[in-house]
Amino acid sequence: MFMKEKRRTAKGGEGYIYYTLCGSWRDSQGLTMRDELLHVGRHDDFDVWEMREVADIVTGRANGEPQSAFYEQEHSRKVRMMADSVYSQLIALGKIDVPGRNRPGESDLERCRREHERRFIADTSAMKHLWSLQIGAEHLCVETMKKLRLSQALRGRCR
Repeated sequence: MFMKEKRRTAKGGEGYIYYTLCGSWRDSQGLTMRDELLHVGRHDDFDVWEMREVADIVTGRANGEPQSAFYEQEHSRKVRMMADSVYSQLIALGKIDVPGRNRPGESDLERCRREHERRFIADTSAMKHLWSLQIGAEHLCVETMKKLRLSQALRGRCR
């Protein structure tokens, strides 16, 4: 998911940014598809980078990624609250599948069928690996540090 910014002009002539949370994926033919998931709206107290941070947090939650050990230090309180709000709105609208939870108006049988189909969405026998690299130990460590955001956490602690 990503946050799309649209620059608009109010009736008084002042400019502002309107935010929309979008999702992208590839279809069965490999074409990139994109959809607007939620109109977040105008938030003058947020800058573009903070809203992108919100999108990253929501994406991680939707993908089931565990939160960083330094989650509260690396994100401001208003960013965390906005991410909570956006995530709960996506769940309420049925835009995100939460395992073990029904969508609005969905029966338990329909939920079980949907979760079963979701598990078998990829045909692994037809998959091809077109480009492969060997990963060195140093590269693996650097990428792990980036995922855990250790440099940001350590920078914040040293000040």
